[in-house]
Amino acid sequence: MKLNRSIFTFLLLSVTCPGLPAFSQGITAKGTQLLLYYNHLDVEHLWLRGNAINWQSGATTGLNDSASMRYGHAAEFVAAVCKKLKVRFPGPDECIKGELLVNAQYKWMREKGKKNGWEGKWRDVDAQRLANEGHLVIGIYHGETPDQPGHIVLVRPANLEQEMIEVDGVQVIQAGARNFTSNSAREGFREFPQAFIDLQIEFYSHKIDAIK
Repeated sequence: MKLNRSIFTFLLLSVTCPGLPAFSQGITAKGTQLLLYYNHLDVEHLWLRGNAINWQSGATTGLNDSASMRYGHAAEFVAAVCKKLKVRFPGPDECIKGELLVNAQYKWMREKGKKNGWEGKWRDVDAQRLANEGHLVIGIYHGETPDQPGHIVLVRPANLEQEMIEVDGVQVIQAGARNFTSNSAREGFREFPQAFIDLQIEFYSHKIDAIK
């Protein structure tokens, strides 16, 4: 039997003891600092799809970019945040010409992530906990074929009960087909529904030395 989110949630709720309070992910002081940092990134006005951008700042160059019209600049946004936080993660300047950036990042994470301080793969509940503790946490999905882009998001600190995470996923901040500062992973991966339903999103974390 192939495990997907619906089956996983059913199994989880089947073994939950009645009468016990729902699990809740509390946000630490470092998590609050990270939350405020994410809130000030202004991702809803930068890294906009259909625009050629400076990948590190997200600002438009004033030119159109038809290649990003459908899926946007999710990979560039995450790479920019990692760079700002001094966490090793590849950006467009390291991508092989013709290779889709998010797929290249997925490959890099699997091959070189651990050597560069990344840990995972985490369950989404653990990914939310780590973000709440102030860790940089990404959720990444590889496209179904090499020429199809996947998607990548940052997990943002949020007080979520476990049942909410199992149904709608972690809380995320993202650029992409739609940019938002805060939404559920279910919404974040709306253009890739099977990635969410079939638990194909991989979560990795990295400690942050300082948030500036």
